Amino acid sequence: MPCEMADSRARLDAWHVDHPGYAGAYRRVRSRTGANDAPPRFSQMGRLTKAEWDNIVAAFGGKCAYCDVELVWDKGYNEDDGWTRDHLVPLALGGLHVADNIVPACRKCNAAKHTTPLRDFLNDEDRYQFICDMTSLI
Repeated sequence: MPCEMADSRARLDAWHVDHPGYAGAYRRVRSRTGANDAPPRFSQMGRLTKAEWDNIVAAFGGKCAYCDVELVWDKGYNEDDGWTRDHLVPLALGGLHVADNIVPACRKCNAAKHTTPLRDFLNDEDRYQFICDMTSLI
């Protein structure tokens, strides 16, 4: 094994020791789907109907759940209009594609949040509590 590969492998092994939960979750998903299979599809992680999505949008008043900017909703759901569906618990971290895990978000907020857990993403405790309360009502 070349020296560079050995160093790389040592760093990777050290990372796995420091991050056991993350590595374990990844291995569980991979073992469930098979080593060479694609990650689970939305249909395997839950479903979100159009009616549920419409209820979520209405509950948030047609605004981004994170920055409260009003989003255009005259053509229906269309990411080109700036609407995105954001998962409060990211799919990459074990979240499901179900109504109580999805909020409307502007493209900017969704991209900024990426796979960050909600509490780590929001600096505003009041906004965090508002989102939690809203999703429990949906």
